[in-house]
Amino acid sequence: MLNNKRLKDYIAQGKDLEAFKGQEALYNPTVLPKFTFSEEDIRTAIDGLNVAKMRDISMYFYYASKAYGRLVDYFANMLTFDYLIIPKRQNGKKKKTIDSEKVQEELSKVLKTFKLSRIKQESREIASKVLIEGVFYGYLMYSKESMDIQELPYKYCTTNFEYMGVPIIEFNLEYFDREFRTEEQRVLILEIYPKEIYDAYNAYKNGGPKIFYVEPKHSMVFALNDNNIPYLISIILDIIRFNNYKAIDEIRNEQEILKLIIQKLPVNKDGTLIFSPEEITYLHTIVSDMLEEMPSIDLITTYAEISTENLQEQRNSMQNSMGNAKSNIYSEAGVSEQLMDASGNVALEKSIKTDEGVMFNLLESIRNFFQFVLETEFSGKKLSYSLIMPELTIYNRQEWFDRYLEGAQYGYSKLLVVLAMGIDQEDFYDLMDYENNILNIVDQLIPLQSSHTTTGDEGGNPGKPDENKDDKTIVNQNND
Repeated sequence: MLNNKRLKDYIAQGKDLEAFKGQEALYNPTVLPKFTFSEEDIRTAIDGLNVAKMRDISMYFYYASKAYGRLVDYFANMLTFDYLIIPKRQNGKKKKTIDSEKVQEELSKVLKTFKLSRIKQESREIASKVLIEGVFYGYLMYSKESMDIQELPYKYCTTNFEYMGVPIIEFNLEYFDREFRTEEQRVLILEIYPKEIYDAYNAYKNGGPKIFYVEPKHSMVFALNDNNIPYLISIILDIIRFNNYKAIDEIRNEQEILKLIIQKLPVNKDGTLIFSPEEITYLHTIVSDMLEEMPSIDLITTYAEISTENLQEQRNSMQNSMGNAKSNIYSEAGVSEQLMDASGNVALEKSIKTDEGVMFNLLESIRNFFQFVLETEFSGKKLSYSLIMPELTIYNRQEWFDRYLEGAQYGYSKLLVVLAMGIDQEDFYDLMDYENNILNIVDQLIPLQSSHTTTGDEGGNPGKPDENKDDKTIVNQNND
């Protein structure tokens, strides 16, 4: 995760950006393991709940296995992390008049900070880290304009305490000595880290404690389960089995295209050879030379009887085994196989809803943390802020939009409609100001034609989108 704060500091101070790139290359909390894993290694790690080994395995397969990588990305990119920040008057202030322009001015500052902090993009990266490594540890840094996240190495972090629902990170400062052997490397790395950690490390080297407790307002800890185990780790064994079947099938395919020419030589009635061994070798060599440029054809010269076996039944069995192995990958992950090879709508829709439920737990954790940040770092005596981060995904956005739009027609929030459309809150305010106050678009806009502004002879309800139709309906439509 790029340390934007440090990058901005380098630019502001006119320092060499190559040095910054060197720091970022040196520091990488999630280094890809430089070794492979056997099926037995993986099974032992899972059965023995070796969390550290499972993290290495998960990280390796994320890059090495297309199936595993796609499943991780499917879950990680599902949530939109769209949000609204709502100002509210502190207790006891509601009966008093409040300057609406002042409220909007303060809100704009908060919205700008969150936007510059790339909360949505960073949250998606966090989701990916959680799925691959089982847990994400981070340090939230504050500046005048934005917030920046410094990822912490999970091997040197743990948490045993909470404050107002926020887990407190316990960071082992031995990390800098164990992972970076030279003083030059440690200096580069410590420049990347927040000043509080830098000072804590210097204190540790002078006899202070080796464990640094991160303040709640900085402490970011997110996971999908209490054991911090990579969520999809169990499907890796099924992926290996499928790849084994696939390799065997490829060998069989190569064998099936081979042609075999059998050159059977006659023998005497008593079974003795008509041709001498030298003559047989000569005859075999002549034909073999003729076939030299035909790699898919082999030659056998013999005087014995030759029989063949029908391999079709074995091949059918292999195809069934491959199909079962592929299905087991998605079954073990708890997702529908149709996600990667869609063939129907009904079962797929139900599977996606189940998968969304898994990620909603992470969404709630991220929402709770940033709500804590709003309350402790941005709220004042007169105003506080609430963070709305609904359960929006790329799959249910239309459903939520319809729901919010219907509510808005009965007087409920219109901002929630904007949220479901994926429009940033600050951008929406700017857009409305531009359209209404600069373009005067209200006076010039001609309403688009719709069922409310036009009449016609065609009746009936509008058709449903394909994702809301069952499989049989789609088949019937395609046959019309």
